[in-house]
Amino acid sequence: MTQSDTKETTKEPARRGFGIRARLTAFMLVTTMTIATAVVISGYLIAREIVIEDAERTLKNQNLAQSAELKGWLDGITSDLELMSGNEVGRKALAEFSDAFAAWQGDARADLQRIYIDDNPNPTGEKQNLDAAGNGTPYDETHRAWHAELRAFQQNRGYYDLFLIDAQGNVVYTVFKERDFATNLISGEWASSGLGEAFRAARDGGPSNPVAFADFAPYAPSYDAPASFMARAIFDARGRFLGAIAVQMPIDRLNARMALLNDRETGQESLLVGRDGVLRNDIPSTADDDILKTRFQNEALSAVFDGAGTLFPARSPAGEEVHATGLRVDSTLVDWAVITALPDSVFLQPVRELRDNVILLSAVLIALAAAITILFARGFSRPILRLRAVLDEIAAGKFVEIPGRERSDEIGALARQLDTLFAGNAFRQRLEASMNSCQAMLMFANGAREIVYFNPSLGKVLEEATPWIRDNLDPEFDVKTLLGRSIDLFHKDPARTAALLDGLKGSHTARIELGE
Repeated sequence: MTQSDTKETTKEPARRGFGIRARLTAFMLVTTMTIATAVVISGYLIAREIVIEDAERTLKNQNLAQSAELKGWLDGITSDLELMSGNEVGRKALAEFSDAFAAWQGDARADLQRIYIDDNPNPTGEKQNLDAAGNGTPYDETHRAWHAELRAFQQNRGYYDLFLIDAQGNVVYTVFKERDFATNLISGEWASSGLGEAFRAARDGGPSNPVAFADFAPYAPSYDAPASFMARAIFDARGRFLGAIAVQMPIDRLNARMALLNDRETGQESLLVGRDGVLRNDIPSTADDDILKTRFQNEALSAVFDGAGTLFPARSPAGEEVHATGLRVDSTLVDWAVITALPDSVFLQPVRELRDNVILLSAVLIALAAAITILFARGFSRPILRLRAVLDEIAAGKFVEIPGRERSDEIGALARQLDTLFAGNAFRQRLEASMNSCQAMLMFANGAREIVYFNPSLGKVLEEATPWIRDNLDPEFDVKTLLGRSIDLFHKDPARTAALLDGLKGSHTARIELGE
């Protein structure tokens, strides 16, 4: 169609609400962002789980390695005691010291402590440097013969002290020479100490279970410092109890072993705890000595001792929030567990980095998806809006071409159908325009004899004849309401006119007179 009518029309009021472009864009944006957000969140949760599992696996492996390290250290102490009790050095030294102690004339405890402690020229903490007092007694000669070798073993292996105890519970020899020397572990002052406990447990275990351990407790002869002991009973071939060899566990070596996998940079540290939660090692994150003074409290601790090596949140002895995992030490001697703790700030750092990266990536993807969505929505809605604009012009009486007829999609099909529809409409509009300008009086009626059109020329005449029509034909006559009414109102005999029109096969000419 070509434009041929330029008559002015009133401007259409602005439409309120969202148009198709806005609604389509909003719908697609919401849909895209919802799907993108769901995908991103689900992906983040899956990735977060993987990251946490990896961090948990790493922490558990560290804990397992630390537990294995501690077990190896305990096994090494057991091996030392087995070696000493099984070779000639240990057995012969115990036998000779036992005989010399039994042969002492007088109060062995008081005399030996005076000779090797009180009269020892070496200062406190260095009493072990005296090889012999030089008094010529059988005990002093035995001490001269064995002390250097036993002291070397104690120092090389890092033990705090080494003890030889006879079958009656007498501490017949120590390297370090503290107030437990020459006392009795069955009836004496330190019978209830950890050393006495370890001695009696080793003795009572018999040849089948000769090794015993006493957990950390304050030990008075060592100035109430925490001390733990391991003892190995010695039996002859007939199973007769001969005595025991015992060692006082080296705290510095224990702390060093427990610190092997500590990391100052990340704050990871290992805690050695008993079932009571009390620490058996000193940790670097606190200022004070922690052994038997600091407690690690957590509900998961009982599960750790029951063998459930799970990851659990906790608060470190230093008051820091941590993720921790624990494993009971695989030893029949001790009832300890190794707890490996990592600050939340470090444990969750990969999760936070993942979260930040996901947020950044999500923002980029959502922005990209939004841009694509807006462009797609505009591309989809533009031809529809163009069709709408053309329809507005056609409705205003303008003759314009329908755009988009060349498209191969549904919009093109719609454009072609509209073009066909409005091609006929344009013809009718032109015809109506010519009839409106015609001086002849024209009226059209449909098959039901209803008036569907009359031109202005006829309308003017009918306006002038309205009084006569109301007096002679229809009292309610009004030109303004004429459309849709029957043409019978202009005939005195409507039936005759109806019969004439119903049987009409060609044209019929008649004369109608209105007024005088």
